Amino acid sequence: MGNTMEGGQNSIIESLQSILEREDILAKVVEFFPYPIQIFSLDGTARVINKAALEMIGIRSIESHVDKYNVFEDPVVREPGFMEKVKEVLKGKTVYITDFNAPYKDLIRYFNVIDRDIQTISADITCFPLFNADGEMEYFAAVFIFKKIYRGKDEIGLAKQYIETGVKAIVGYSKQP
Repeated sequence: MGNTMEGGQNSIIESLQSILEREDILAKVVEFFPYPIQIFSLDGTARVINKAALEMIGIRSIESHVDKYNVFEDPVVREPGFMEKVKEVLKGKTVYITDFNAPYKDLIRYFNVIDRDIQTISADITCFPLFNADGEMEYFAAVFIFKKIYRGKDEIGLAKQYIETGVKAIVGYSKQP
C-alpha cells in the first residue's frame, strides 16, 4: 500500500514540477488544491499557502503567515525531531513524514492560530523540491494529509484507549499488574 501511495504522490509531484515554469498556472493549482499545501523558499520562509491550509491549521490570514513563518525555526516541528527529516528536502529529495502530531495549544501559543476545541492534529506530510527550468531547486513544497483532528478531552481518552488496546493485542502488553 505504501508503494501505491508514494507512486500517486510522485505523479502529483512531477505534475507540479512541470508547471513550475508557468507561475500563473502554479498559483491557481496551489490556490484550489484540495489538500493543505505550502511553498517555502530554500531558507524555510513560507512564500505561498493555500486556502485549505489556512482553514485546516487555523491560520488567521495569508498576511500573518507568508513571508513571516519559517519552518526551520518552528518549535513545533523541532520538538518531535522532525526537523532533520524536513531538511532532507534541501538535498533534492522527496521526504515523507508520517504520524506528525502537532499539539494545537502549541500552535496557538507560537503562531496565534484560531483558538478552537482541538487538542492535536495528526498528519502525514510530503515535502518535495521544486526546480526551475535550469534544474536548480528554487523552492520546496509541503503537502499535508490530515489523518485525524483530536477534539476535546473525551476524544483524547478514547484515542489512548484505542492505542492501548492495539498494543495489548499485538504484544500481549497490559499496563495493569
